[in-house]
This record gives sequence, structure tokens and C-alpha cells, in this order.
Amino acid sequence: MNKSVPALLIATSIICLPLSAKGKKDAAPAVQNENTISAVQDEENANRSATLVHTPAGSTVQEEQSTKKSDQDGINPKTGFPEIEAKPYVMFNEGAAFSQVTRIVYQDDYNRSNFVWQNYLAGVYCEMQTGNMKPVNSIYRVAAYYPFYHTFNGMEQPAKQPILYAFDVYAGPFFQGDMWKYVLINFSFGPHFFYELSDEYHHVEAGGAVMLGIELPVATYWTIINNGIFSVDYGNLGSNRSMQPYDMVWNYQVELGVRFSLRGAHEYAYIHQKPPKTREQKKLEREQRKAAREQKSAMRKNTAKKWENEITADTTTEQSATKQNE
Repeated sequence: MNKSVPALLIATSIICLPLSAKGKKDAAPAVQNENTISAVQDEENANRSATLVHTPAGSTVQEEQSTKKSDQDGINPKTGFPEIEAKPYVMFNEGAAFSQVTRIVYQDDYNRSNFVWQNYLAGVYCEMQTGNMKPVNSIYRVAAYYPFYHTFNGMEQPAKQPILYAFDVYAGPFFQGDMWKYVLINFSFGPHFFYELSDEYHHVEAGGAVMLGIELPVATYWTIINNGIFSVDYGNLGSNRSMQPYDMVWNYQVELGVRFSLRGAHEYAYIHQKPPKTREQKKLEREQRKAAREQKSAMRKNTAKKWENEITADTTTEQSATKQNE
């Protein structure tokens, strides 16, 4: 009886060992699944918090990405309109001008010729011309003249007073073509105003004008301009309207000028020029020249000090040698 008890205990332990091992194997996959689920939840929470992170300006990361995208597409993030890549600019033309004014009074009697007054004027002009303007460029012109010659039906009429003057104003849209980039062709049309002080009247005339001319790109930043302007005006706005009204008035002007413009540089020109130096470049060159002068001055001082030390050393050596000889 006593010998059978240990045998029973041994058999029971042998049977329980496989069951306990099987229980451990079944528990391991459950723990692994719980770890996987927790890892997925942590990743989702991290992504959710990342989308809600705010920048210092108070916008989310998604808004910042959209702003970068708009910048890449050429949209101004402040205005919402496309960026202006080619900035508008203005150019100025100056030069000499010549004008001829013709005023006519028609005669009803066919046996008599018409009355024709012609004045010749010389002066200077200035123009302001736009570039890269939308939808079209424009030009604004002002000219000042001195009437130096007067005729009536072809006969000279000397002026009685020396203080005579006139000025001309024109504005209109500006169109430009070219002949293979060698010659630029100008065309414009618009309103015209002319004032002249003569011996008898204050002539005030207004009407329309047409401009046609050429430009020669002689250099990258220099242009020679030759334009002609023809206008037809109403000539009875001045003091002559009650005493001597005119039936027809026209004005022909020729101008020869020059333009220097950095913004309106020619891509194709007869003479190519190097771009002018900017203020930063000029400032840097001045600083470099100043540093070079200071360096040369320091080198001269060092050389003089070196020579002075050598002379002092030689003098000391000679004095010591003299004392030894004594």
C-alpha cells in the first residue's frame, strides 16, 4: 500500500506537465494581440495630434501646405491674385522738336484765294512712356516752342514783339512693332492740345493727333527716337474766335530725341553694354579700396618700424664694439 502512493504521485505529475505547457502556449498569442492593438491606437493618436499642431502664426500645418502650394502656382497669398512677374516701369525721352501750324479761312468768292497763316516753331520736348503696362502701354508728351517765322499766303510777316511762345500736350496709348529687332516702329493716337501766343491773339486749339515714328537701339541702354505727329484741331477756343475764326487748323511736328533707361534695356542692340553697378556693388568696392589702403599703410608702418629696429640694433652693436675696444 505504501509503495503504490509514490507511483501515483509520479503518474499525476507526468499527466499535468503537458497541460500546463499547452496553457502557456495559448496565453502567448493573446498577449501579442493586445500589444499590437495598443501600438495601432498609439499611431492613430499621433497622426491626429500632428494634424492639429498649430504654427506660431496660428495656422495649421494643412493651411501652411496650401500656402506653399499657392506660392508655387504663382498666386499671391495676401491678395489671392496672380503675381506680377514683369513689373511695370516708366521711361523718359528728351530731345529737340520742330512744328508747323497752318490756319485757314475759306473764301466764298471763287475769284479770291483762301487766307492761309503759317507759323514755324522750334523747341524742346519731354515724353513719359510706360513699359510692361496692361492692357496696353501709354505715352505722355509735353513740348515747348518759340515761334521764329510767320507767313500769310506765303509772304513773310515779321513779328512785332519778341516775347512769343507756345506749348503742346499729347497723350495716348502706345503700340510698338519691330523690323527684325533692328528698327522699332512706334504708333499712337489720342487727344491733342496746343497753345500759342502770337502778335494778335492767344491761340487755343484742341483736337486729335496721330504719332508715327521709329526707334534705333544703338546700345543696350541708349535709344535714338524720331517721331512725327500730325494733328487736326478746332482753332476757335482762343481770343480769335470773335475777330478771326478759322475754318481749318492742322499741326505737323517732328521730334528727334534720345532715351537712357536701365529698365527698358534692349535685348538686341547695335552696341552691347555691361550692366551698370548697383549701390551695393559700389559700396563693396569702396570698402575694398579702403581696406587695401589701410593694409598698405600698415605694411609701410611695419617696414619703417623694422628698419628702425635694425638701425637701433646696428647702433647698439657698434657702441658695444667700441666699448670693448676701449
